[in-house]
Amino acid sequence: MCSILALVLAAYGLAALGQPVPSFPARAERVVVDVVVTDRDGSPILGLSPSDFEVSDDGERQRIASFEAVAPRPPRAAGSEGPVAQVHGPSPPGTASGQSYVVAFDDVNITPFKAGQAKAAIASFLRSLAADDRVLLLSTSTGEGLLAGSEAERRDLLSMLPGLKAGHLPDSSPDRMSDYEAMLIDVLRDADTQARVARRISARSGPGGSLSITALAAEAYLRATGRIRDTLRTLGRLLSGMSGEPGRKSVILVSEGFILEPRIEEFREVTQAAMRVNAVLYFVDARQLNLGSAEYPAEFNALGVAGDLAPSLAEETGATVGSETLATDTGGFSIRNTNDLAEGMRRIGAEARTYYLLGYDTAKEPDGKFRKIRVKVGRKGVRVRARKGYYAERRPAPAGSGR
Repeated sequence: MCSILALVLAAYGLAALGQPVPSFPARAERVVVDVVVTDRDGSPILGLSPSDFEVSDDGERQRIASFEAVAPRPPRAAGSEGPVAQVHGPSPPGTASGQSYVVAFDDVNITPFKAGQAKAAIASFLRSLAADDRVLLLSTSTGEGLLAGSEAERRDLLSMLPGLKAGHLPDSSPDRMSDYEAMLIDVLRDADTQARVARRISARSGPGGSLSITALAAEAYLRATGRIRDTLRTLGRLLSGMSGEPGRKSVILVSEGFILEPRIEEFREVTQAAMRVNAVLYFVDARQLNLGSAEYPAEFNALGVAGDLAPSLAEETGATVGSETLATDTGGFSIRNTNDLAEGMRRIGAEARTYYLLGYDTAKEPDGKFRKIRVKVGRKGVRVRARKGYYAERRPAPAGSGR
């Protein structure tokens, strides 16, 4: 096993630990954003040219200075699966033939009940990769894992999978509540949720509990935010290690998801880091079609409080808003509400091989603020997905540049 930074540095050929690592975009005027264009069924649309795209930066239309269309080669002979790039204008050098993936097994937020399905989907994804793809498989609890750059090395990853353990043991006490309910009570002081949880706990164990609902919520919320921070910090270190390497990086988070709490600074830090290094995050919901707590439907009927079932199940969907938001903000998507996680992960792999790289030059000085990117395609019936923007961070001018 290797540390997360050592693995990333080895994967992307970056500087040794302890040495300065360049970052995107480091006072450069060129902004590059990768764009996925599909039809309504999700199939990629090929053959677009720069004239088909319109890009704006903080509402100002930009001239496309570089353009690269990346797509799989047509099947010809064995070993020709890698992508081919059609380049218009200057483009970043050193584009690799294979694709780079990180599969993060979020053992911090996966329960033993869902770990088997999650590992089976990962195994199927690993077997579906092209011969020249590189993939790093790691656990979020330790940040340690294995890197594979060939089919032979991926067999080691398949051998590693059974050893990944689910680290989240859900509360089984009578006064348990969901992470989302705990947030609504402890942070937002939502009286309706508090009353609903109180009725449920009373029906489970009778009145006169030893702790108040607010105290229980505070305790549950503290545990939830601790797990979230553990996962986000691992993702942040991972992304920071990818600085300086051009091209698209796909980070696949296999997890049961987590709530969104804007006061957790690590959410912003992970999003910023992904935007800096042009990484796309995807969320694969290991809960599959069995959303939320499996106890709810039978328990509510048995306890005679079925009137609370609908709002509680609706709230339970908030359990994954944090992980879904990370995916959306970085230009990725979520695989959820399906029992075929393997097919969803293959869709991620296909997307990583079919996309467009658009580059434009901005004259604005870096001011540390967020700049919104919007990409349109001048065709009907298409769907366009790209990261929402970037942070124009202030960075020192290179020595001797006179700037």
